[in-house]
Amino acid sequence: MKIILVYNAESNFKSAMFDMAHKILSPQTYACDLCKLTHGAFKEKANWTRFVEKSFLEFEFLHKDEYELKYEPISAYPFIASLSEGLLTLLVDSDKLKKFQSELDLIDYFEKLEIDNARA
Repeated sequence: MKIILVYNAESNFKSAMFDMAHKILSPQTYACDLCKLTHGAFKEKANWTRFVEKSFLEFEFLHKDEYELKYEPISAYPFIASLSEGLLTLLVDSDKLKKFQSELDLIDYFEKLEIDNARA
């Protein structure tokens, strides 16, 4: 099983610079709750980086334009899905992502998913 995290952002340099400025100047209106959880204004959050490096889950990180080149577009970004045997399953939609308070909540979610997968 692969975990696909899709950001509500484009993958080009111009978008990255705009997003960085937006996170600094008006973080409360920034449109990507997933990015808010995993990244600060300039880089990935250290807790998140450590978790991803140590996790036995396989992660794929995509911007929405990269996702739409590989998979069927969806109506609301960001989101988290799983891919297993060619079947894409939504795990966390954009509304549920808003409920996570920090990267620690996201890490906790994935640690529970790791435990559930280990039992299966």
